[in-house]
Amino acid sequence: MPEYTLNDLIQAVNHRYSIENTRAILNAGVDVNTVNPKGLTPLMFAVMPDDYGDHSHPEAILHMVRFLLQHGVNKAAVDSFGKRAQDYAFQLIDPAWKDQWGNTAADCWDTGQRNIIETIIDLLDDQRD
Repeated sequence: MPEYTLNDLIQAVNHRYSIENTRAILNAGVDVNTVNPKGLTPLMFAVMPDDYGDHSHPEAILHMVRFLLQHGVNKAAVDSFGKRAQDYAFQLIDPAWKDQWGNTAADCWDTGQRNIIETIIDLLDDQRD
């Protein structure tokens, strides 16, 4: 069985949104709640609206979030910046959030895609189970 790391898991959940690769990495023993030195979890990386992933496919993000939730990811985890995954997901539709080039993720979405992002935000509500 191949050796996997947190970086492999992060790549699978946010650059490729690959359920198959993510499943293989989790089955190899990488903890779904592993954090990087800044306390960021794979779930946080999956929903970040910046250069950590291709956010042109909200359906893929939704499928990955559901998969991670089914595998016991802690949606209430807080990173060293005081943010939860839901906070990062909200940035996907927040017109005030801008990337390093001054673009907002919100500019990318049509109504259907925005509804999917809102579903993701609802799923990540740590008060709701």
